[in-house]
Formats: sequence, C-alpha cells, structure tokens
Amino acid sequence: MKDSKLALVCLSGGLDSTVSLYWSLKNYDKVTAVFFDYGQKALKSEKKTAKELCEKLSLQCHEVSLEFVSQFSNSSLNKVKKDLPKDVDLYSAEETSKSAKSVWVPNRNGLFINAAACLLESQGGGDLILGFNLEEAETFPDNSKEFLEASNKSLEFSTQGRVRLVSPTVSMTKKDIYRLGLELNFDPELVWPCYKSGEKTCGVCESCLRFNRAKKEVESIK
Repeated sequence: MKDSKLALVCLSGGLDSTVSLYWSLKNYDKVTAVFFDYGQKALKSEKKTAKELCEKLSLQCHEVSLEFVSQFSNSSLNKVKKDLPKDVDLYSAEETSKSAKSVWVPNRNGLFINAAACLLESQGGGDLILGFNLEEAETFPDNSKEFLEASNKSLEFSTQGRVRLVSPTVSMTKKDIYRLGLELNFDPELVWPCYKSGEKTCGVCESCLRFNRAKKEVESIK
C-alpha cells in the first residue's frame, strides 16, 4: 500500500536522485520534486534533465535559487576558472579524498534539506526524499546515514515535526542504485551524472566515472 503523505524529492537529475524519484512514485500517492540552482557548472544540463524527467512522469517540479552559494564557495563545482578533477582512480582513497575536497560545496546538502523542508512544511509536511549513497559517503559525510539521522533530529525542532527525511539509497553503492533503477524501469539515458553542462557528459569527472562504472558492472551481468 502506498504512503498517503506527500513526498518531495530533491532532484538533480543524477543517478541517485532519479532512482529515488522512481522509488517514490512506487511508494507514495503524492510526489513532487524540487531542483536547486546553486551556481553549479552543470546547472543547464541538470535543470534540463530534471524538467524532462518531471514532464515525462507528469510531476510538478519546483525550482529554488540558492545561487548566492557561489559567492562563498571555492568549489570547483561552481568556480568557473577552477578545474574539476578528472580521471580519478576510484579505488584510491587518496585520490577520491583529494577530489572530494576540490568539489566540496560548503553546507550544500544542509542548505538543500532546510530549503526543501521549508517548502514541504508550507504544503502541510511529509517526507523529503534524498539520494544519498554509501559509496560517496566515504568522502562526503553529508551523504551518510549519520548525517541523515542527525538532520532528522534537527527537523523535529525546526519544522514542528512535520518533515521527515527519507533516503532509499543511503545504504547502497552506485551499482546497487543503478540496478534498482532498472527494476523500477527508469531510463539511464534520462540521467545527467556529469559535473559539467554540455551536449554530452564529459566522461572523465568523478561523478561520470562512478556512473559509468556502475552501469558497466550491472549491464555486464545481464
């Protein structure tokens, strides 16, 4: 039986959030999405992907500007003149840690959660769906189960207990998430995993590498 509460999905158009969106459609009666502009290099392509996904699934997609973040951030994700890491060895803790420091945006997921929670509570409350994952939690603590639980505790005070955080992918690797996506009949072509915008994904940033590895590992078993 589907949950009757409203589910608001934080949607970037990447693998984790897209699969979380499809999971939500299976588990909730009412689903909407929210897309954030924080001055990211991938803005144009992410926004296009999120919009196309929501149009395909007949869902409302809210757009929220957090563009001010780029004024403070020194991240290669939203500093035009700062190069993104590329061809990172995903099996090297040293290289993935270095890459994570380069693309880290100060309090990004914290901002996303609080802005989305504000929106969701104004609509009566419900579940805020997040695409966290076990794989990236190793270098991004704001992708972890611990962060999810701590944020939920905070929201008990800041939203009068009306918003709950849920991440169906928090204990999954990218491979697990990709497989779940196929089970939910998502279209891998309607995913934008890249840190950049363009006609095609760059294929060499860490996010592309993780997506392509997961795709290869899952599809080689089929």
